[in-house]
Amino acid sequence: MTTTDNNSVEPAAPVFYDRMYDDAVKLTVEVRDYFADRAETDRIFLTQSQKLAMMRESMRVTTRLAQSVAWIMAQRAVYEGEISASKARESTYRLENHRVCLAEDNGRLAGLPAEFKVLWWRSQRLYQRIARLENLAQRRSGFGQVVH
Repeated sequence: MTTTDNNSVEPAAPVFYDRMYDDAVKLTVEVRDYFADRAETDRIFLTQSQKLAMMRESMRVTTRLAQSVAWIMAQRAVYEGEISASKARESTYRLENHRVCLAEDNGRLAGLPAEFKVLWWRSQRLYQRIARLENLAQRRSGFGQVVH
């Protein structure tokens, strides 16, 4: 609980969303640091097709992270009273690009740098976790399960 200027008490932001947001931002920074500091060196040793695969999968990682952070921020906005829960269920605030974001490895990562693979898997797990939460929220609200 926190106290406002007028001495009224309001609930503190849920630790759950804080942790999820922190995890998402931390991973986003790690991905940025990898591409800023180490990816170029790693690409030197890749074949042309592996470089193309790494570029494609980099976009997948970026999409997952952007979608995840946006969804978490929308949930926080609901909690803070900035938007209604029904507004947060609108397509504007929901996860998108499920086909892209939930895609399995299926050999796409073969031969790519180990550090990149770890970031790829972590971004997938984060997106999956949020997709499960979104489905749970949709079911609880009576709007049914989101089809991913």
